[in-house]
Amino acid sequence: MKLNMEQIKTDFQEHTNHVNKYLEERKIQSENTFGLAKLLRKALRNRKSGNTKEDLKNLLRQVSLGNLFIETKISKLKELQLNKEDSMEIVQFLEKVVEKNDGDDKTFLIGFSRIHPQTLKYYDGKEYDIMKKFFNAIIIAENKDDCIKAINSLIEAGGISNFRSGLLSTILNAFFPKDFPIVNSLSIGTLEDYGLELTSDVENYLQYIPYFEAIKKEFQFEDYSQVDGLLLALHEVDEDEEDNTDSDEEEEVGFDSGNEELPQYPKNLIYYGPPGTGKTYKAIQTAYEILFGEEADSTIHFKEIKARLARERQQGVDLQALSWIDAILLAFAELGSRLVTHANIRGTRIMGDYAASRTSNQNIEATIRQTLQTYAKVNSHTVRYSRKNGEEFFDKDSRGRWFLLRNGKEELDRLREATALRQGGSNRFEFVSFHQSYSYEDFIEGIRPRLEQEELSYYLHKGIFQRLCNRARADPERNYVLLVDEINRGNISKILGELITLVEENKRDDRPEGISLCLPYSAKPDFSIPSNVYVIGTMNSTDKSIALVDIALRRRFKFEKLSVDLAQVKNQKARDLLKDLNQKVCALKDSDHEIGHSYFMRIPQDDDGSQLKVVFEDQILPLIEEYFYNNWDALATILGPDAIEIVRAEKQNFDEGQGRFVSGDSVYGFRLKDFGTVYESTLRNLIPR
Repeated sequence: MKLNMEQIKTDFQEHTNHVNKYLEERKIQSENTFGLAKLLRKALRNRKSGNTKEDLKNLLRQVSLGNLFIETKISKLKELQLNKEDSMEIVQFLEKVVEKNDGDDKTFLIGFSRIHPQTLKYYDGKEYDIMKKFFNAIIIAENKDDCIKAINSLIEAGGISNFRSGLLSTILNAFFPKDFPIVNSLSIGTLEDYGLELTSDVENYLQYIPYFEAIKKEFQFEDYSQVDGLLLALHEVDEDEEDNTDSDEEEEVGFDSGNEELPQYPKNLIYYGPPGTGKTYKAIQTAYEILFGEEADSTIHFKEIKARLARERQQGVDLQALSWIDAILLAFAELGSRLVTHANIRGTRIMGDYAASRTSNQNIEATIRQTLQTYAKVNSHTVRYSRKNGEEFFDKDSRGRWFLLRNGKEELDRLREATALRQGGSNRFEFVSFHQSYSYEDFIEGIRPRLEQEELSYYLHKGIFQRLCNRARADPERNYVLLVDEINRGNISKILGELITLVEENKRDDRPEGISLCLPYSAKPDFSIPSNVYVIGTMNSTDKSIALVDIALRRRFKFEKLSVDLAQVKNQKARDLLKDLNQKVCALKDSDHEIGHSYFMRIPQDDDGSQLKVVFEDQILPLIEEYFYNNWDALATILGPDAIEIVRAEKQNFDEGQGRFVSGDSVYGFRLKDFGTVYESTLRNLIPR
């Protein structure tokens, strides 16, 4: 491999303004980032305790540089167990960063990369010991040679699964910016255009440093963060040019991308119309096209989406990143039962796949049993085991059935989030129906009670929409869809709360006008809605007129009306009945109360009238009676006068002079005749002869 330095220089000269602007921003980030990293190393050297897995996570949160607001970084310092003087020095430094930037507390002020501390989630046993040793070596390292020894020790120890050069190099660059470049997927991808084919393996990291060093010397950069900034700037330019080139070529030769016929759906869409016009069906078809980028045919339904996403989800699970305890927790989720046995866990799909992925010849059932015992409740009356680790994820009843404790449930929630899995189906698609009792606490977040072991406690529950947004934010390359059926049946302003602002398309987190808000229960300071989240609603226009829907909602959603489509009705007699029926309903009431075609779609073309009669009796007549309750003139207009029985009675009036009831005027009432008569009358009245 040979680095094409001339091409890099040519591209730099061609896009000097763009690159220089990027590098100027990088200088500010570098000053803040390396200043924080320097203080952190000093503080970590001085402290007397620490080294737990949570401790390493919090260290990553500080130097990962990009995942947290500065205010949150300050609050997380307490968990690093630093000396008071060192901690105060770091706080003062961070406060100065905010002050220098006119009070702006945005994450981009510190850091270039987004290392997720969840990376450490799956390290257990030997791998965790290797990681801890590596971190400690970097913290006490005096120079580049000490760091190289630490890297070589890491490699000789067998390495760590999912510990790639991106994570390794960002940590090293934060602490030793002049000695170690950032080698992540973006820099590797950019250098492919300049003759290098690199990988993200830690084993090759030291071999790649000379290539980055050559760029650093050529452009006389002070440190490797500037090299990273140059490569990212060139990457952006290259992507823009490719997009423009592709667009020109397609227009010139009439290129068909394959998805050209698919509509560009808005982020927020509501289908509304009379009952039976296929609103939910249309919403599911739309969700399918958004999720998979394919045209949905008439056979696509809810179960098909769930099945396809389940297959996608199963393929997307990184089994190598799981530990035995992770697999067991996910087995609990798959089973969905409160009480499970060893055999139940062994028989789950996730456990079968995980066990097959392991290279060791462990006895699976014995390993499951030992893991359950290790993570069992310390003072359990049913689990006698001397090597419990105190995590207290499980306990066992007197019949030998295991169940999750509070700690286990919380760990499972974190695990689901980390692996983008969710019990009960698809992680990119959620379906919910609004109703009068549905609330903000169900949709976004709220406090919920929990009864466990006869003790009542409270916990913070993340609602369905927040969970979907969190998954979408971690997976920006794919679309996520929330389908809200009967959206107008809930108190929309109460359910959405402050999110009525965030849901607007130009307020999404990737837009210049993007907004993030602090959630009231969790005090999460930077919650926003990702641009790859689509919200589709359905609304029955007979339940509430569209004019009465919250004006703020109408402005943020596109409303698309679905009307009655007679062409969908195969049977001619049913089609004629529906056409004339809706003409009378529209005249007597309004078009929002028309009756949809879906009621009649299953009637075969050659029906002898028997199925039409059943549909009319079970579905159409009750709807008409509801529409025109106690309005006998309207019912006679639709069903025909022969369908209504006139009931006459002689009214009795009390005569005070005689002291008794005497016959008075006749009174009249109305009721429908037997169904057979009503049906025949309706056919005569509606279907032209």
